[in-house]
Amino acid sequence: MLKDLQNMVSQALSEKIADFEVADKSKNLSAVLVLLRAEGSCLILNKRSAMVCQAGDLCCPGGRISLRQDAFLSMLLLLPGLPWRSWQPSKLWSSTQLDQIRFFLATGLRESFEEMRLNPFGVKLLGPLKSCRLQLLNKTIYPLVVWVDSWQRFKINCEVESLIYIPLKMLLNPNNYVCYRLQFTDESGILFTQDYPGFLDQQNQTNELLWGVTFRIIMNFLDLVFNFQPPVMQSLPIITEINPSGRRKYDV
Repeated sequence: MLKDLQNMVSQALSEKIADFEVADKSKNLSAVLVLLRAEGSCLILNKRSAMVCQAGDLCCPGGRISLRQDAFLSMLLLLPGLPWRSWQPSKLWSSTQLDQIRFFLATGLRESFEEMRLNPFGVKLLGPLKSCRLQLLNKTIYPLVVWVDSWQRFKINCEVESLIYIPLKMLLNPNNYVCYRLQFTDESGILFTQDYPGFLDQQNQTNELLWGVTFRIIMNFLDLVFNFQPPVMQSLPIITEINPSGRRKYDV
């Protein structure tokens, strides 16, 4: 069953060659890992700590590229036993695309090791997703889907409050989606409102909200692999937050 899921994800992503755009590494680029874990068939996300911006938000592990460091690490990924060797890309991928995917994988693994001690020897690359552009921040994020072995045990650093495990079956349930309404008061005292689609994780009597760019990345994954799209936002129950501390009201 788990092997079938791996193969389904890998095959779905390998067919989206045209979606992967070769990047200019001189630009503001980041890479993140969409972590799928065999145990529980779940997605693993980081919950941001109070030490970083947008504390409390859920995100995929990863961060900004480091040109020299990640170029060196990407060469090491050619060694046996590392996740690059586990991927069998279509022959239609160009060498330039493959080199960049390996480079972004190096970024994601480096950042994930720092944030949660992800062991690269227990990771299998399943393929890249379409990049996400943040216009106002002039930033592009390159997500990569990886499979994480169940034996892995994580140790979070100060940037991460906790790890959130969300079963795929919950993400595929339309009843778990909400409209996240942010209400902000500007310097003039004028109140304005913005609505965003979101996913509400209510496991273990806690409410964890997935929204913003990470929501976009995960929805892209669910659409490509499972042909799933969340309900229309106007039909969803509303969660309201007023003057949220550290929240960005733009570019999500």
